[in-house]
Amino acid sequence: MNLRFKSAGKLSKVDIKTGDKVFAGQVLAELNTVDLSVSLKQAKNNLRDKQTTSEKVLDDIHLFQYGEGGFSNIGSLNETMSQRQLRTTVEVARDNAADNVKLVERAFEDSLIISPISGIVTQADFIPGQIVTSADIIARVVDFSEAIFEADVDESDIGDIQTGQRAEVTLNAYGEKQFIGEVTEIIPRTKSVSSGATVITVRIKLTDQSILKIDGLNGQVNIITSQKDGALTIPLEAI
Repeated sequence: MNLRFKSAGKLSKVDIKTGDKVFAGQVLAELNTVDLSVSLKQAKNNLRDKQTTSEKVLDDIHLFQYGEGGFSNIGSLNETMSQRQLRTTVEVARDNAADNVKLVERAFEDSLIISPISGIVTQADFIPGQIVTSADIIARVVDFSEAIFEADVDESDIGDIQTGQRAEVTLNAYGEKQFIGEVTEIIPRTKSVSSGATVITVRIKLTDQSILKIDGLNGQVNIITSQKDGALTIPLEAI
């Protein structure tokens, strides 16, 4: 699983290196949040001002209408047009200020990379002080508790593939040895490969857990699409 920040920034902390074991929920890296701290303080001050203004307007309307029901008339037909317009204006400003505070707080949350799974770090190339973008892979974490093989199926063949189908996988690192697996997931999107073909990624869970815990092993797979005599198999080259 490739992990990235949602926005660009300067790395302030990287707590991992390749080969480290990490757990789900662990913070792996952080962006510098000095500017965000200033923005949050300003946003909260602005919200406080808008809330004060809104409360003052409501108090004024209350005093004006005190003899006619007070607060029970706010927002009713007894509220004058100018009162309604002013109240609406300050309430919208208050709500917008509150939304801005939430936006900055969300940016704080996005300044952290938190591993969604437990596994092994197989890529961690950045160090504190570097500028990174949302396109940069800050870390790759792989769960080796299951052996998963990913194969790219040509779009013209994907109609024959279903979850639950048997698959026979050979890995370049193991010569002609065959590993049995099962199609567990068909990724619902296409992508283009260097040959120009359009493919769909299919994930296959292998039953043999003795396979080397190495991310990115290449190989080939035959997916059994029929169990009849002379069954059709689709040979696929793993990309």
